[in-house]
Amino acid sequence: MPWRLIEPLIRANVGGFATIKVIAGSCESSLLASAIRYMQVTEECVAVIISHLGVVEFMTASISFKQIPGIDWLRKRDSIPTGASSNQFAADLDWIRTCGMAKERGRLCDWFSDAGDGETEEDVIGLGSYERLLTVLLTEATEGDEKDSEEPQDDYIERWKRGIFRGKN
Repeated sequence: MPWRLIEPLIRANVGGFATIKVIAGSCESSLLASAIRYMQVTEECVAVIISHLGVVEFMTASISFKQIPGIDWLRKRDSIPTGASSNQFAADLDWIRTCGMAKERGRLCDWFSDAGDGETEEDVIGLGSYERLLTVLLTEATEGDEKDSEEPQDDYIERWKRGIFRGKN
């Protein structure tokens, strides 16, 4: 999905999952592909998580989300945290197969215990016969996440070196 194709869609919509649905419809792409592409180009603080039967298959996030202090990356084979709203939908294969959708409110610390108490919007979507759960987390960037601040960038680089975002043990 070229930037020129989706830029007007992003600018014309409110953001978050609503924009992802518009991108999917306009580009005739899957919700998953649209969510990943949206996450790559948005300035919003957003993460995309795919899981199967309560087990994370992968997580990806926008640059601003990666810079939130206390984010410990979810890795393949991690369980969806019990406090996360997605956890209640993860075991309901009928809900997932019928492409159920839910919009929940929660706390960032429900997903990442060291991330603080910031509010999140959690969109949970069943992906039909694919039997996967798509979770889109949207939160506000914290004060320490200003783009012109050097500390978050330094923290991000240090966490990258430690393998936090690459599944390195």
